[in-house]
Amino acid sequence: MRLTPAVKTAAAMTATAVLGVSAASAVVGPSTVAPTGQSPVAAPGTDRIAQTMPDPEAGLRWAVRSYASTSGGSCVEAGRLKSGRFGQIDAGQVFRAAPVQEAGSCADLREEPVLLAINHYPAIERGGPRTVLFGQATAEVAELVVTGPGGLQRRLVPGAGGGFILPLAGALAPTDLPVQITLRDGQRRTVDWR
Repeated sequence: MRLTPAVKTAAAMTATAVLGVSAASAVVGPSTVAPTGQSPVAAPGTDRIAQTMPDPEAGLRWAVRSYASTSGGSCVEAGRLKSGRFGQIDAGQVFRAAPVQEAGSCADLREEPVLLAINHYPAIERGGPRTVLFGQATAEVAELVVTGPGGLQRRLVPGAGGGFILPLAGALAPTDLPVQITLRDGQRRTVDWR
């Protein structure tokens, strides 16, 4: 049985012109939708690398950085890791360290157990474009499973502070990557990005 989650679309489709990154995000919560309004402005000194994963085409490692916002929300952003520094690869294939900025996907994790986001990165390095699913989960979440084309099935194991990241080769639509969330009380919710 599939329960329909209360899903708020924080950003249905946005574009960041400098890096050519597009994003989609969703917050999965209780049956009532909490009000929006989480600021992506970082509270000083709250950022940390929550998890890293290898690039599917042997490029720089991917990382999810989490931080608390000035409005009390939990925020995450995806990027690359080089020599312990978080950043992005620009159109000239140069790594640029990135300070914490107002680019994260945010939610109030006191109200919702999971924050999910997907970014699409253009083909600026070997192997073509990347689709990166990332987010943050509370201890209320027992399991996150992503399924996708070609029999893809990945269990996401959150790292520090509940952060998780899954970099994939290719440009996959969010609807190609449904996420099944199992809560510790046994409830199951599926985010199908529709």
